[in-house]
Amino acid sequence: MKTLPRGLSTVLFPLLLAACATTPGSRPATPSMPAIPATWVAEPLPGDEIDSVSVWRRDDAPAHVIATAKKGHRLVLLDADTGRLAGELGRHGSAPGEFSAPNGIAIDGDLAFVVDRDNRRVQVLQLTSGNVIGTFGDDALRRPFGLWLRVHGGGFYHVYVTDSFDVDPGVEPPGMDGRVKRYAVRLSGSGLEAQLEGRFGEMEGEAALRYVESVWGDPPHNRLLVADEYPEHRDIKVFDMAGRFTGAVIGQGMFTGEPEGLTLIECGDDGGGYWLVSDQDPDQQAFHLFERRSLARVGSFRSDDARMVDGLWFQPGRSGRFPAGVLFTQSNDITVVAFDWQHIVEALSLRRDCGL
Repeated sequence: MKTLPRGLSTVLFPLLLAACATTPGSRPATPSMPAIPATWVAEPLPGDEIDSVSVWRRDDAPAHVIATAKKGHRLVLLDADTGRLAGELGRHGSAPGEFSAPNGIAIDGDLAFVVDRDNRRVQVLQLTSGNVIGTFGDDALRRPFGLWLRVHGGGFYHVYVTDSFDVDPGVEPPGMDGRVKRYAVRLSGSGLEAQLEGRFGEMEGEAALRYVESVWGDPPHNRLLVADEYPEHRDIKVFDMAGRFTGAVIGQGMFTGEPEGLTLIECGDDGGGYWLVSDQDPDQQAFHLFERRSLARVGSFRSDDARMVDGLWFQPGRSGRFPAGVLFTQSNDITVVAFDWQHIVEALSLRRDCGL
């Protein structure tokens, strides 16, 4: 654990680029897997290796999509309504506020939790001020990739971090298991306190996890879903919030590519909704939906505007040109894409009360 009250050495600054995001055209659909056109595709950022996305919303300012750039060693800010590039945060290094291959990101209010992969830590940043609240995990994480926040309120979080380090089966040193690590994190005026509360995800057995990145929780149903990209697995295993394997596996034998991005779309007040997963296939990128409660497959869609998709983020509510929710994705490691959720609802005959 580290407490870092000092400010960032780099701050948000406007890029003021004149180039606008492109608005893609509609493509023909197939009956088995409808094609959904994107609302906007952001200006490409070749060389940055865009990975994960999240949304920063404020009452007094436009919403921004914040994307991690692994090779750019920074966070990229885009206008959520247009995809126009709006700023950046961070630079290459290991000091507070600097990054070495930032990967997973999750935002709660004004706080961004960012997996700083090659620095083997999670950084917590205050977005409006540009301050680093603190970091944690560098004493246990070996190659962290993704994370999910369970927000309890009052500055208290449980943070689940996937740790996809390389070890040969059968020769793993004692104490080196744990593809997912759960931290209790408390934020206060004096900084950050973090405690490693548990780890799970062995290399062998029915609950084995090997190549993990995406993780997402559903506390009302006491579930934590972890996507395993390992070629012999390529599935999503379901644990409870304490890290105990439930025996449920989603998508086994279904993914033609790697199960990458993972997010939950909550609907109404009856505990319903959908799990959405990116099937990262270089030849046929697909998105698969599963019913939240039963975990049964609901349907799939594709898009000619998003390829090799890693991160997913569903943002509910009305926002500018999106009347009832928006799905943001990464595409081909170079850009960010936005889909009007209502277009997906209509194509797959989904519930209409999910993005409200």
